[in-house]
Amino acid sequence: MLNEEYGFDLTDMERDFNIIYTDPDTGKNKKQKIELVIFEKGKSHEQDHIVRVAIVQDEKIKENDKKKGVTITLENAFAAVDNCEFGLWTNGTDIKYLQKEDDAVGFDYTFSDLSDFPGFGEKLRRFKPWRSFT
Repeated sequence: MLNEEYGFDLTDMERDFNIIYTDPDTGKNKKQKIELVIFEKGKSHEQDHIVRVAIVQDEKIKENDKKKGVTITLENAFAAVDNCEFGLWTNGTDIKYLQKEDDAVGFDYTFSDLSDFPGFGEKLRRFKPWRSFT
């Protein structure tokens, strides 16, 4: 689907890629296996070049699971990969898309639910609120 529908090249994808992140509670480095990652086109398959993450869980895992749910798995992945702005989580039944955005200060992130994420070479359109002209 990420190749055919979203236009990402198969050579820019890798399965079961381990990322390293710092656990915010303990300050220790930990590994997390990401079922599918997409790298910048033509770049080496290194953590710094990841642009999308796809986390696939067993159908028994619910999206609010404290160890394998959407929030913990995607947010850990986003924290570990600076260039990655979009991710998806699925248990085969439910699918969730998130976008990572820098907060106003630039020290932390906020996460927005999306109905989908952009494909290769696409950008999300930002809608500007209507302004009244008086």
